[in-house]
Amino acid sequence: MAELLTIKVTKRDTGNKSLVRFIRRNGDIPGIIYSSSIEPIPILINPKELDRILHKKIKLFEVELNSKKYPVIIKAIQKDVVTDKIIHFDFQNIKLDEEVTTNVSITITGISPGIKMGGILDILLKSIKIKCLPLDIPEKIEVDISNLKINDALHIKELKFSDKIKVLHSQDETVVVVVPPAKEEELEVSKAAVEEPEVIKKGKEEEEEVEEGAAATPLEKPKAKEEAKAKETAQTQDKKEKPTEKPPKK
Repeated sequence: MAELLTIKVTKRDTGNKSLVRFIRRNGDIPGIIYSSSIEPIPILINPKELDRILHKKIKLFEVELNSKKYPVIIKAIQKDVVTDKIIHFDFQNIKLDEEVTTNVSITITGISPGIKMGGILDILLKSIKIKCLPLDIPEKIEVDISNLKINDALHIKELKFSDKIKVLHSQDETVVVVVPPAKEEELEVSKAAVEEPEVIKKGKEEEEEVEEGAAATPLEKPKAKEEAKAKETAQTQDKKEKPTEKPPKK
């Protein structure tokens, strides 16, 4: 069996949030070790010790607490949303002769001819979920994109895995794809989509102008009636003023 990297931790007292904040101000990071066979153990770890694991991307290692060693894997890391600093972690205690489920990050290798032609690499899976014995967990999974042209993709079934590893993904699931660059026609369509609201607004204004003109038409009808009535009154008055002719005597 290969020798595992060992990091030292100390047991911590559990308490309220003020105690946790005090621990973090002193530079240590609170965490916990848990498994189905032991009671959860609250611990403290020095950030430099944790960096040794994360920097080397080690999945399996040993935690030494009070001269006792626990084989563990990292199950969760919590970071501050503002500073991005690690504020809590979970270690899962495991048995070396029992399979575990974990995620292994992928590493892109090679140079894609499709990217040289202007294509863009779209990584759909950043890690791959696997199941195997702890000592068979790989540090990384390499994804070679040397043969990918534009519109080419790599799927789970096209990657190489050890026979000791069970991949917990569909064989047809896409890992990476090289997508074509944006075309000028697409940019013009996007530009037209941006300008469209102005055209609609202009059309609406024109419709409003037409509607205003249509609304003004009925107002002209009373004026026409008044003119007709005045004309009729003038004709009646003219008849009254004109002398009546007497019929000729026989």
